[in-house]
Amino acid sequence: MAKTKIEWADEVWNPVWGCFNNCPYCYARKIAKRFGQTQEQRDFIPSWREDNYNRPFAKSTKRVFVNSMSDPMYWFPAWMEFVLERIRQHPEIQFIFLTKGGFRVYRELYDSIYPENVILGITVTRPEDLPQQEIGRFWPASKWLINIEPMLSTFTRAYAWDMIKEYDWIIIGAETGNRKEKVIPHLEWYMYLLNQTIIPVFMKPSLDKYTPKELIRREYIS
Repeated sequence: MAKTKIEWADEVWNPVWGCFNNCPYCYARKIAKRFGQTQEQRDFIPSWREDNYNRPFAKSTKRVFVNSMSDPMYWFPAWMEFVLERIRQHPEIQFIFLTKGGFRVYRELYDSIYPENVILGITVTRPEDLPQQEIGRFWPASKWLINIEPMLSTFTRAYAWDMIKEYDWIIIGAETGNRKEKVIPHLEWYMYLLNQTIIPVFMKPSLDKYTPKELIRREYIS
């Protein structure tokens, strides 16, 4: 596996490279362009990485971010089957997924219940991106993460909290890098999330400079 600078995970595991989201702040596409071994990888076209899939996990690892170099919304269902097969062999590790495609992505990739050591995550940048409430929206996993990164708008409004309050874990972070249009978050954008004590919150260090030290929260889901 690969050690990572992602603060809420011990390692990243990328059996798939590639994504079509084309986010202007994406770091993964830059990595692929520089280190891709094939033209397909350098062009960031979703592709299976057998070499990454087979790499061993460190004995000390507790949390693995499965897809820092892809979005499962562009995976083939067979890829998810292979990945879950490996995950079942390591019940001592939490495996964390993120997608911008909403709940439907995980349902379409797998038609049964995910293992208990899987956390399925939804990534949003603005309140309007939050998946709408629906019956059975948290099927087919027992643990769900809402990842607000990079935060590009305020999440203090009541309707945003109404959409978030049923998740099991919240991660929030600011945009990094030196993009010309880089968005700088304001404390009031995420103050409500920090004040609530119901759901664990992990603030990425990218928010430290905008947040009083006594308000910083770095909590994990059990």
